[in-house]
Amino acid sequence: MNAPAPAHYSREVEKKHGEPWYEWCVFVQGSSSVLDTIDHVAYTLHPTFEDPLRVSEDRRDCFALYSAGWGGFTVGVEIFFKSGALLLARHNLTLERDSWPKRKPKLENLSQLEQKVHSALHHSTFRWRKVSTIVRESGLSLEQVRLALRNMAARNYARPAFFKGIGGEELWGATAVVGLAPEPGR
Repeated sequence: MNAPAPAHYSREVEKKHGEPWYEWCVFVQGSSSVLDTIDHVAYTLHPTFEDPLRVSEDRRDCFALYSAGWGGFTVGVEIFFKSGALLLARHNLTLERDSWPKRKPKLENLSQLEQKVHSALHHSTFRWRKVSTIVRESGLSLEQVRLALRNMAARNYARPAFFKGIGGEELWGATAVVGLAPEPGR
């Protein structure tokens, strides 16, 4: 069994105060069988981050931690195994223009409802769309949109944002635009 190792994705998304701003995620790379042995992962970010100690217990996306910022730094990584063992690592988070893998869907693989949601997700200005916006632009009910988003997420065509929109509303993006969530073996 290969040992799990930290990895990351990043992509430049805009300029803030004249400097590039990046969305990024750091995660544990490993096979499904290796990830199944992990209980949780603690990440220690640069001290300039609010709450620099972050914990992920979500194995579904390889214990990913999503965030954003303007510069790279070294992340402390503590991998806590279900057996009680602990693996300490350091990961150099280097921010790149676009190292985030994407998936462009074949529209014929999407149901009619999913095609409407997919169309509402794509916008020339916004990477992330509020669920209420998707409902309005697709002409579907909230329940239909939520079902389509869940189905699309299961097939890596859409994923939720790691942050909430104005008013605390859930945001979603097409993985052809915002990139894929980490998954075992990728």
